[in-house]
Amino acid sequence: MKTRGLRSSFSRLAKGVFLPDNETMSATEIIEQIKGLPANERAQVAKYVVEHDDSWVPESFKQGMADAEAGRFVDMEMVLSGAPPPSRKRRK
Repeated sequence: MKTRGLRSSFSRLAKGVFLPDNETMSATEIIEQIKGLPANERAQVAKYVVEHDDSWVPESFKQGMADAEAGRFVDMEMVLSGAPPPSRKRRK
C-alpha cells in the first residue's frame, strides 16, 4: 500500500477536521485521533477516505472498471477456449 498517498489524505482530513491550517499531524497521530472517536464517527471518517482517496485502488482495477463502463466485456467461455481477446477500442 502506498503510505504516502494515504498520509496525504489523512493530512488533508486532519486539517479539515482536527487542526487549524497552520499545524501538521503525522499519520500515526491522526490514526490515534480516529481511534478515540465514537464508532459512528470512525465510520464517517472511513467512508470519507474511501470515497475521496483512490490511491489504494490498483491501477489494473481502475482500468478494468473503465473497460466495464465503456462496455468492453469478454465472454468467459471465449476466453477459456483460448480465443484472442477483442481489441480494447470502444465498440459501437
